[in-house]
Amino acid sequence: MYKNLFVILYSSILFLLIGCAKNLSNKDIVERYATYYNGMEKEKITTILSDDFIIKYQKDFVEVSGKDKFMEVLDWGKIMNAKIEMISFFESDTKITVFEKYINDRDRLLQIPSIELKATYFIENSRITSISLDTLDTGRKKIDNLRRDKLDGFTNWCSKNRTSIDFDYNKKGAIELHKALEEYVKQNIK
Repeated sequence: MYKNLFVILYSSILFLLIGCAKNLSNKDIVERYATYYNGMEKEKITTILSDDFIIKYQKDFVEVSGKDKFMEVLDWGKIMNAKIEMISFFESDTKITVFEKYINDRDRLLQIPSIELKATYFIENSRITSISLDTLDTGRKKIDNLRRDKLDGFTNWCSKNRTSIDFDYNKKGAIELHKALEEYVKQNIK
């Protein structure tokens, strides 16, 4: 009897949770994405991503393809203390565009401003199918030049002092990148 009661109770709760998730607005879904990303909550974030989820950069370059690859990106983000700060939203039926800052230890250690992005989230059936990332152009030339100069300085240092300047977008790559950044900062940034 208790077993049947448990099954009924569990099924009812699951039905309510699924039903509530279907009623989320696009903005709610994107805000949950940022919350789960910032908390590096893999299990929760996969509930709002489609199975064929992708991230594109500058409209054409596919940076991440599939949930498994995205889990590697979350591993990278956890090591690099990556966060998304959402600034403003523009919503339509199947997409929401967000101006956001992407913050991580690379920028903090190199003492450069965080990159600002226009992120367009495409949503179908209450799941994010893709994110298209574009850098913001207006009024950022001076900041972008500062970022570029400091990133180039780090890249040049890596080419002279490390066996590789290429850091994979996964946990191992993040560990190697963080170690290289710490070495670079000790030697070059006061």
